[in-house]
Amino acid sequence: TANDIQKPDTDYRQYRAITLPNKMQALLIHDPKTEKAAACLAVKVGSMFDPPQYQGIAHFLEHMLFLGTEKYPEEDSYNKYLAQNGGRSNAFTSDTNTVYFFTVNSGALDGALDRFSYFFKEPLFTQSATDREVQAVNSENSKNLQADVWRMMQLERELVFNKEHPSYHFGTGNKDTLKQIPREALLNFHNKW
Repeated sequence: TANDIQKPDTDYRQYRAITLPNKMQALLIHDPKTEKAAACLAVKVGSMFDPPQYQGIAHFLEHMLFLGTEKYPEEDSYNKYLAQNGGRSNAFTSDTNTVYFFTVNSGALDGALDRFSYFFKEPLFTQSATDREVQAVNSENSKNLQADVWRMMQLERELVFNKEHPSYHFGTGNKDTLKQIPREALLNFHNKW
């Protein structure tokens, strides 16, 4: 409950923990000194949840959710709305979580939250967006291959984990692993988590 949230005496922000009807837990924070509003959603599924035959699907899904929904079908409507209202967004996929977040001018929060919520309720996953995003993820993977830290982490995974362990698998995805994922598999993965 809100009374259980401990904060320093110098913290002027107000906090409230709630549980929504769908059992989702949320922490609301009010900061009267900021002109921006923000939201973040952490989904407890990441690359370790990729089925072996669809390596990279969690990361790919992270990308695909930004590319149109039933209510807002224009692929760039979310980012356009945020940009027009002083905001921005991003997301990342780890082994165990996928995190989506945005900032926006306070007066535009309701519109941003509505668009954001439809990512998780009614994504489109159109074929044209899928084809382009496979290339985007492939480019991200190519960039990662140039980073010593990323290569070292991949080597560590291969040395530490056996081939059956979910952490051994390739989580980023590339054109070879992603082009074989049928739309139905993407929808099933989205609906499952």
